[in-house]
Amino acid sequence: MGNSEKKLLYSTGEFAELCGVKKQTLFHYDEIGLLCPETVEDNGYRRYSYNQYETFLLISCLKEANMSLAEIKDFLEEEDEDKKARIVQARISALDQRIAYLMNVRKILSNSFSNLGMTVGTKEGNTDEIRLENRPEIELWKSRPLNLMDDKELVEEVARIVKRVEPYGVCLASADIAEGIYDNQRHLLVMKQESLSDEEAHELGLSTYKRPAGRYGVTDQQSGEDAEDVYKRLLQSMKDFNEIPGEFFFEEYPLEQGRVDGAPLRIAVQLIPQDDSPWH
Repeated sequence: MGNSEKKLLYSTGEFAELCGVKKQTLFHYDEIGLLCPETVEDNGYRRYSYNQYETFLLISCLKEANMSLAEIKDFLEEEDEDKKARIVQARISALDQRIAYLMNVRKILSNSFSNLGMTVGTKEGNTDEIRLENRPEIELWKSRPLNLMDDKELVEEVARIVKRVEPYGVCLASADIAEGIYDNQRHLLVMKQESLSDEEAHELGLSTYKRPAGRYGVTDQQSGEDAEDVYKRLLQSMKDFNEIPGEFFFEEYPLEQGRVDGAPLRIAVQLIPQDDSPWH
């Protein structure tokens, strides 16, 4: 194996660090045939490809969906795509039921605290309507440009950051959205937090970004809905009211601002009214 090929591969220790697990976890996955190294050299050294990081994430998600390692192995080896889709849908349905149960528990707790004269924040359910929110300026950290990285660099950049802090979301350039490009993520965004100093953030390649104050259009992706349809819904609303977007569209992750409703994606964009807009 040449040096250039080796640079694209990770040792077991390097790959374990990338995934945020111990080497023993990878050894066990290899032993049971769940996630085997891409290559094993003559000296016995295992080498993993950055492409396998996505497989590791899938395994981790399926574990969170209460699938055993044996079930996950069978799933990964299943060649019938329709059967795999049914398995995933069944797990999603089970998760939805669990989320509904937890939301009911949350509602009961909220009502109980309200009866005691305490205030507990609540969130409304998902809607496919465009909601208007007046948002203040907030200071975030943003990653280096994701769209300028190759696949291996992108995996490493995101993995390094999410191991340290919980992401707020990503931003996409409005110019790309206008061209019908819905998957060109520009920056990973992270809420500023006490657990990470400015110096540590800079070491992670993070720089300060201020999400502007203003009036925002906000909508949620519905179950089974493509992100493209969500963007088209927002764009049509802006067209109807003669508005243009700010610099970025923001894809905000479900736990943003305490959100626990399980929606896969929330998209927000600053709305800038034109001369004949009713909001001008």
